[in-house]
Amino acid sequence: MRNKKLIVIIGLMIMVGMTSLRISETNALTNPDYTKEIGVDSHWALYASLSPQDTFHIEFEVIAGGNMEIDFYLVDSYNYQRFKDDLSFSVYKIYEATTYASFTYTIPKDDTFYAIFDNPAIFIFTKTVEIIGDIDYYTAEDDDTAEDDEPPAIAGYNTIFLIGIISVISIILIKKRYK
Repeated sequence: MRNKKLIVIIGLMIMVGMTSLRISETNALTNPDYTKEIGVDSHWALYASLSPQDTFHIEFEVIAGGNMEIDFYLVDSYNYQRFKDDLSFSVYKIYEATTYASFTYTIPKDDTFYAIFDNPAIFIFTKTVEIIGDIDYYTAEDDDTAEDDEPPAIAGYNTIFLIGIISVISIILIKKRYK
């Protein structure tokens, strides 16, 4: 009798655990730049050295693994080290327990920025994440180089020049024809 109760309790625990898993069909991203498996209680980071006004766009989706949720953090190099050292850290962007996100962020300072995909699960499930990342580097016009460049053409100058040449050729041809 005691073994039957134990089996029933274990069976109920398994059923309750299974109901917490979300079994759903994912759409998945089209042509992801990365597809990463992130182990239990582990993370993966995508990083780039960026400057003010650079724009960082990222889209990600968890396509497999348990409840299919991860934590996402966008941090600078100082806070990435704090994250790795398991200390409190500040973020520029955060998504906790999410399966999908898409955002664009304009970088505020010169630094290396890290997009951290964190799987805080403490047992069983590795998560598979598809990621699309894009960086638009900001460029400003440098006024000092204007002296080295050719002077800008007068608007319509080429058109006026061509009309002049065509007119001269037409006049020459008409004069030859009527001689």
